[in-house]
Amino acid sequence: MTFKLQVVHQGATSVLKIDGALTREGRTEFLHAVQACGKPLQLDLTDLRSADEEMLHIIWELREGGRTIVGASPYIAMCIEASSTGQAPTGGTPRSGGPAV
Repeated sequence: MTFKLQVVHQGATSVLKIDGALTREGRTEFLHAVQACGKPLQLDLTDLRSADEEMLHIIWELREGGRTIVGASPYIAMCIEASSTGQAPTGGTPRSGGPAV
């Protein structure tokens, strides 16, 4: 696997930290972790370096379903938004340390 999932509980909220590169090969493991965490759930994307279109769309759907996203780089945040329309963003370079989405 090219990614790592870590769950931390902060009071009633579960935080699912995603590190590395999230691709469709990790879809099942990622969705099982999300389901196990329940709600409220915060997805920490601080150390997410890349994700394929399918996984970006799943993250977008989770956000639309009430999960909170924090720590996404501006590039990852842009890619998540673009996944809602099915259009990949053009240009830009991945960076780290962006605002909450």
